[in-house]
Amino acid sequence: MFIIPAIDIWKGKLVRLFQGSYQKPSFYSLTPPQAARRWREKGFKRLHIVDLEGARAGKPVEKELIIEVARQFQGEVEVGGGIRRKEEAEFYLENGISYVILGTKGLEKTFLSSLVEKFPRRIIVSLDLSGKKIKVEGWEKEAEESLPEILSFLSSLPLQALIVTDIKRDGTMKGISGQTFLEVVKHTSLPLIVGGGISSLQDINWIRENLPGIKGVIVGKAMYEGNLLKEIKGNG
Repeated sequence: MFIIPAIDIWKGKLVRLFQGSYQKPSFYSLTPPQAARRWREKGFKRLHIVDLEGARAGKPVEKELIIEVARQFQGEVEVGGGIRRKEEAEFYLENGISYVILGTKGLEKTFLSSLVEKFPRRIIVSLDLSGKKIKVEGWEKEAEESLPEILSFLSSLPLQALIVTDIKRDGTMKGISGQTFLEVVKHTSLPLIVGGGISSLQDINWIRENLPGIKGVIVGKAMYEGNLLKEIKGNG
């Protein structure tokens, strides 16, 4: 199971949001490339990058910066945020990015099927959950189909993984709500990457023990502000 540090970018800066709110950013002194080097030096093998401006605008905004961050990391990199056209996905996948993350567009069946056909095992669909509701377009709207309906379709495709984020917990460092993730595993056997509120090694151990098929855990704020990095290193 990968522990995956997150780098969220807003106006060129490293930032974390509280419960997905653009009105509650926490900025950090590290630049995104500096953060990437830090996580590489700490031995992490995979990095999660989100173009927050892109997610809100509906198109990538920080493409060149993201490519530079990936170069600094020198490992597997997954990127999301505003990727809603095939050409945008192709740009990333042909310029050193390992995997592309689709949120809003990942729920459009024709688009997703076409992209996965061209790039099998290189597309990740991200489901941002508020309870059992899927939020889209920068977490500002609600998906029309239900969670079980969407998971049924996604499970039929050769995706790299499925990211599930509990946005009520995201950026809060209050610990996970395991029920959110358990609801997802009822309906899919896709490899899962989970995030939202993870603050301690206890949270990570619960995920490892209770979620079959777990591929990774995305950790943001707790890596920059909390003691999680120390806990991880202290446990091997």
